[in-house]
Amino acid sequence: MGSEMCIRDRMKPLQLEINETLYDFTADFAFLREINKGVKVSVDENVKKDVGLSYQVSFMLAGDMEALVTVLMAMNAGQKPRVKKEDLEKYIVDVEDIEALVDSVLDFLSTANVSHTIVSKMLLETGYIPMKNRAPQEA
Repeated sequence: MGSEMCIRDRMKPLQLEINETLYDFTADFAFLREINKGVKVSVDENVKKDVGLSYQVSFMLAGDMEALVTVLMAMNAGQKPRVKKEDLEKYIVDVEDIEALVDSVLDFLSTANVSHTIVSKMLLETGYIPMKNRAPQEA
């Protein structure tokens, strides 16, 4: 509905239950500022650009779990309650289906307005296929 969209129609947060507490993870401007400030590149000799989202998503696509932690911590920025990094790391170590978690985060970022264009293009360019859509491997 474009500009007529109601507040109730906004994207629901990604939620994870960690240590019996439900945490919200969103992709809003607080997330974008937090994730982007981690990596700067020179556009020309006088201009630097924050590009952390692109870097962290590319690392996630390569299987880097530290990048997953970085992205999720940024997605939890400004949310209440705030997840502790050590609790999130333990959750990732213990989660039963890590591929499903990575897929959920990438899917969420590919549909959120602030990250859609960058993440969708990266997924398309790399040919990323979510685990649930992959053909089973033969033994």
